[in-house]
Order: sequence, then C-alpha cells, then structure tokens
Amino acid sequence: MEINIPDEVKDIVYTTPLDSEKMKYYTETFAWLALRYCFDEYKDLQLADAPDLQDVNSMIGIEVTELALKSVKIVDGNWLHYRKTGDEKYKRKAAFWGGEIDDSSCSYPVTTSKDELNSMEEALIKKLNKVTSYRKKGFEKLGLIIVFNEPPIPTTALKWIEVVKKAQSTSSEKFDIVFFLYRDAISYCKCDTYKVEYITLAEQVRDELSKYARFITEAMY
Repeated sequence: MEINIPDEVKDIVYTTPLDSEKMKYYTETFAWLALRYCFDEYKDLQLADAPDLQDVNSMIGIEVTELALKSVKIVDGNWLHYRKTGDEKYKRKAAFWGGEIDDSSCSYPVTTSKDELNSMEEALIKKLNKVTSYRKKGFEKLGLIIVFNEPPIPTTALKWIEVVKKAQSTSSEKFDIVFFLYRDAISYCKCDTYKVEYITLAEQVRDELSKYARFITEAMY
C-alpha cells in the first residue's frame, strides 16, 4: 500500500533524540506505517490502545514492542538528559554502562546476539500475558511486531524465530503472527507453521516512514 508522505516531511532533519514517552508513540506509529506499507491486509489498521494497532471491522489486533537492551536504553536516556541540561554527570552515567556521549553524538556499549535474543524473549513473554484479555475483547487475529531500530547481529536475524517458538510454548495463548521489523527488512511468521518470510525495505522507504512517524509523533505532543 502506498503511504502518502507530504514532501515537506521528507526534507526534515531531526537532530535531537525523543524522550521515553514520545519514543513509545513513535515506535507504535512507525510499526503502523510499516505494516500498512508492506501488507494490503493491514491497510485499515488504526493506532489504538490495548492492543496498540486495531482493525475493528476485521477484528485484527497487533501489539507493538521495541527491542531495546537495558544498557542501550540507559545510555540513550542519559544522552537525552545531557542534551537538555549539559550536566556532566550524565556523561559519567553513560560511561558506566559502556556508552559515550557528547553534544552531537552517542556511542553504545558492545552487545552480542545473545543479548538481543534474550531481550526479545523477555519482551515476547511480557506481551503474551496480554493475549487472553484481547481474545476476550473479541479479536480473532492477534499479532506482535517487534521493532528494532538498529541492524540486528546476523545470528539474531537467523535465530529470532527460535525465540518465538520457545516463548510461545510456555503460554496457553499464542499470537497468530509475529513480525520482526529491523533496519532493512520486515521478517514475519504465521505461528501455525513458523515459516519465516521476508520483505525487504529500501533505505529510502524506511527513512521516509521513520520521518513520517516522527512527524506524527511531534504533532501529537
């Protein structure tokens, strides 16, 4: 599905990070735009709450979660506070967690595929706890989209489906479909077969969807 992005949005350059509240809304909006762009089936999804994305006519509900490691989130938060206040203590806090920040840039601690996969499993289990309540609301098809704003380590991209299988095996309820949206693709599997399929996202497309999500987010706050 074509997303009509205003030309002025494409030319915007954002130079400051989002705070945690805005980041949550941005992540949900970006996931919403990406699903509508990649799948005709989800063209009628709307931003909502519990679950995050809904098509009430087809009774489809999609939960959104961000794959973010604790250390990376802490460094991000300290960079945001440093940009706002200039207080050197935030540099020291970021360094304690393996990051480095200054006025214009932020570097993150070294992470492994195991770190990414463990974080994914934790997020998935947390979201699975909501499935039963959504079924009771009448949603017939439930999905989860995991958004990762960085390129995953290659092992993560290969093994994420194993994490989904493991997490869902511990739950009496299961998502019907799980998506993994990362830097240059959206991979997904229907959970009756766990067969993984991929849709490539061109860099320009992802950047434009990301900018549009940021634009919508800023307009909401």
